[in-house]
Amino acid sequence: MLQRYFSYPVTTSIDIKFASLPFPAVTVCNLNPVRASKLPKEFRGFLGVDSDDDPSPTSDIPRKKRDVLPTPAPTESGNVSTSQSNSSSADGYYYEYEYEYDYYDYDEGFEVEQNFTIMIAHKNETQRQQLGHQKKDFIQKCTYNGRPCSGKNFVQFLDEKYGNCFTFNKGITNNGSKIPLRNVTQPGPLYGLQVLLYVEQDEYVPVLTETSGVRVLINTQADRPFPALAGFSVATGFSSSVGLTLVSLSCARFHVGSVLTLVRFQHQLRNNEIMFPQTEIERLGGHYGDCTDGTGKTYDLYGTTYAYSSVLCQKTCYQRAVVRDCQCADAGLPIPDGTAVCDPANRKTAECLKETRDALRKDLLDCDCPEACKESVFGQTFGFSELPSASYKEQFIEELKKMDNPKIQKLSAEEASVNFVELTIYFEGLYYDKISQSPAYEVINLLGDIGGQLGLWMGVSVMTVLEFFEFIVDLFLPSKKRNGDIRKEDIELGPTSSKANA
Repeated sequence: MLQRYFSYPVTTSIDIKFASLPFPAVTVCNLNPVRASKLPKEFRGFLGVDSDDDPSPTSDIPRKKRDVLPTPAPTESGNVSTSQSNSSSADGYYYEYEYEYDYYDYDEGFEVEQNFTIMIAHKNETQRQQLGHQKKDFIQKCTYNGRPCSGKNFVQFLDEKYGNCFTFNKGITNNGSKIPLRNVTQPGPLYGLQVLLYVEQDEYVPVLTETSGVRVLINTQADRPFPALAGFSVATGFSSSVGLTLVSLSCARFHVGSVLTLVRFQHQLRNNEIMFPQTEIERLGGHYGDCTDGTGKTYDLYGTTYAYSSVLCQKTCYQRAVVRDCQCADAGLPIPDGTAVCDPANRKTAECLKETRDALRKDLLDCDCPEACKESVFGQTFGFSELPSASYKEQFIEELKKMDNPKIQKLSAEEASVNFVELTIYFEGLYYDKISQSPAYEVINLLGDIGGQLGLWMGVSVMTVLEFFEFIVDLFLPSKKRNGDIRKEDIELGPTSSKANA
């Protein structure tokens, strides 16, 4: 009984419910983080982009960075040997990791991306936003629930990997004012979100982006979007549809603290579509599991407007450890005010960064970042079709000519196919499975089982317990008191007996 109690089992129940569902926040990002035509001169030399008005890459510059800009290994002080230096690397933003240690043997493509991250980190937020793809060019058409929408319905934020990203149904405007969230009253593609996105392939930087398309992330409004971690990519030349379903997992909260660690996962193949049902997770803390609502946790690296998540907590903890131990900030995360960007050309700094990453991976930073007690995970059904179809090409081109962007007006059918992405996001139904959990064996159950076992094997009952208690009292009560009570009883009864005899 005690073993069962301290194992903290749970009971699971499943109900099917129907309700109007809140539409999620939908984030879209161009896979290309910066526009080639807007790159500063020092960026062009590193990335192999012509310095004239033509943003296309030079034909004689290879795609790999090591073949383009060979730079020497950094010294103890961070200085570069002049005998191996290249004139195009005079700005000192980018470095090759040619140390003798295995952990500096990075892939060349990885080196390019990491060095570019360091370069871009020296720009302020406004400058980085200007380098990226703009909302007015990216979002060309939008409808929700059959009604027109526009770029004004998307909130812009800056992502470390993808640059400018835009979120629909965030619940706030671009100036931070709160607005009501959109709810879904009918299922199906016609009542969801439909957007036509222009990726501007002529602005792509080859050494940074090898594929064309859009990064998409679907989450709740309270969560901070991380497209690189949890999103998915859709290719140009396709109309991509994403059907959403919901499985609600919840459990009651008890005074002892409690529990849910169940996550339901399904994988179905249906008409070339993959379905992952949405999951709402509510874990109970205390003895039943390790989770938190964020109280007492530090996760403000991205501001204080987002709900707690273990990812936010870990990123905040890691960056604080880097600032504390390395006296600089990792360029791949938001840079705290007044903090310099870490320079991997300095051997001590590079080794400090590695040691901090290793400590995070081995859970040695004492971050204390458990999972959130409440989470929502949107399941998705993916479908793809060609855009535009053979019979729709002429009409599609005519519609493009009516748009305000001069570059779009001049696109041919082939060029349009490799520059546009159509995305449709909707709920497949307004029903959802509610999976609830509660503790299966609590204190009241334990006491009941103990009493039942005693009654079965020892004949113990309430009357038995009372009789046993009375016996103990009589056993330890002073004998003189008992004798005094007897004499007193005789005295009181004496006169009564005499009168009776008389």
